[in-house]
Amino acid sequence: MKNLSILKGILGIVFTLAISMNIFAVIQLNGSGHGYCDDPSKPECSPTPGGFAAITEPMVPGLIDRSIEQGAAAYLNAYSAYLSFLNRIEMSGENSLDCTEAEKILVDALQNIKAAKDAYYQLVAVAETTPYNPSVLVQLAAFDYDGYMKAQDLDSYIFKKVRGYLQPGNIT
Repeated sequence: MKNLSILKGILGIVFTLAISMNIFAVIQLNGSGHGYCDDPSKPECSPTPGGFAAITEPMVPGLIDRSIEQGAAAYLNAYSAYLSFLNRIEMSGENSLDCTEAEKILVDALQNIKAAKDAYYQLVAVAETTPYNPSVLVQLAAFDYDGYMKAQDLDSYIFKKVRGYLQPGNIT
């Protein structure tokens, strides 16, 4: 009986985490960086007259993916601090609220929000100056957007906007 309760508890935790992980870059295997030629070692992104040769700034391989991951990590840290703050508020009925500790938690959350913002600003700046991966552009042009929208039961208004960007090759 005790083992069954433990198993139910573990399954509940796993289920809760699985539901709540839908926005995190690595957990969901975000592949946004594949849409860009930010690494000359990508075979489909070899230097061409319109490719890397046209870039004047030095390229940092994988910077797009790293910016996504750093932004997501900072966001998770901010969210964790915020939840910790809410926990302290919730528990203040049993114990008085330590305002100094609460302030430190909120300062940590704000610092992480700023770090996430900085990572995403860097991401946009790099993405705007990095050429797209030609093989990804071909896939985006040929993708069955309507079929995917119906199969996933997505909001047609929003998904048509997404299609309007991706199908002609505007990944950024």
